[in-house]
Amino acid sequence: MLDGRSVLIAEDEPITAMDLAAAVTHAHGEVVGPISTLAEGMRLVAAGLVHGAILDVRLVDGEVTPLAHVLLDSGATVVFHSASPIPAAITARHGAMAHCLKPTVSDLVVARLISRLADGKGLGESGADRRDT
Repeated sequence: MLDGRSVLIAEDEPITAMDLAAAVTHAHGEVVGPISTLAEGMRLVAAGLVHGAILDVRLVDGEVTPLAHVLLDSGATVVFHSASPIPAAITARHGAMAHCLKPTVSDLVVARLISRLADGKGLGESGADRRDT
């Protein structure tokens, strides 16, 4: 379970975003967002601590790369949920990342995030330690 950890949801499809938010809440997490733009995500991350994030690669105003860098550099655990591949700039800087291809059931996406949190993939570790196979 997420034990009250805050999870940012960055998703431009409203129904998918609502479904992910419900899955995070069901897993006892605190939903940050959901947001559909990079600008909203950057504002929310700057405003407070985010333990984890579920990110779509493509948002309304562009690719999620800058937001992913900020989250990963802060030690947040990130799972990508997208039909698009993870941008090379992210994997070059942070290593292999968890990627759930759409469509993946929201509960499974959240379970992947919980698993990565339990394995220590994020939350203050160096980028080299956040690699996923």
